[in-house]
Amino acid sequence: MTRYGLTGKLIDLERAQEVPAVQAIRRRMHLTEKRALHLGLDVEFQRLEGILAGGNTAMRQIAAYQQGRSLTAIHREMAFLTMGQPAVTAPM
Repeated sequence: MTRYGLTGKLIDLERAQEVPAVQAIRRRMHLTEKRALHLGLDVEFQRLEGILAGGNTAMRQIAAYQQGRSLTAIHREMAFLTMGQPAVTAPM
């Protein structure tokens, strides 16, 4: 784990050096992809790739706050998303 999430670094034990977290995760995905697909984990791999490309929930919340959205609106949006409802239906 990294204290700074996807923007942090992880230690690549094979190379004995720090690497960006996203790079380390993609490398592990590449190494395990064949077995994961064999186990039917293609949907999970696609979801993980989406997170790596677009950021995780914490990163999106921070960006929304930095763009001037209120904490209440951000919390409300996350609650709607957690309940499986589109965020656009959340009252602002």
